[in-house]
Amino acid sequence: HKGWRVRVATLSEASNVKVMVKRLKAHGFNPYTQKIRTPQGNQLAVIWIGNELRKGEAEQMAQRLKATVGLRTTIKNAEQG
Repeated sequence: HKGWRVRVATLSEASNVKVMVKRLKAHGFNPYTQKIRTPQGNQLAVIWIGNELRKGEAEQMAQRLKATVGLRTTIKNAEQG
């Protein structure tokens, strides 16, 4: 997939992931999760929003997340992870 996405959070506790996803949905966002494993073998969940966004749209989404949910985010090119 080409495009940009916004990394909202990286969490280790499944209960925290559920709470964050529910909170984002309540604010009108459409989050999805990606499970990753650290080099030490720990499993984490990355919460993302977007994937087909242009960079400017991803930047606007990040600003909206900060304004409505109070979260600092990271914008990533979908091809780079």
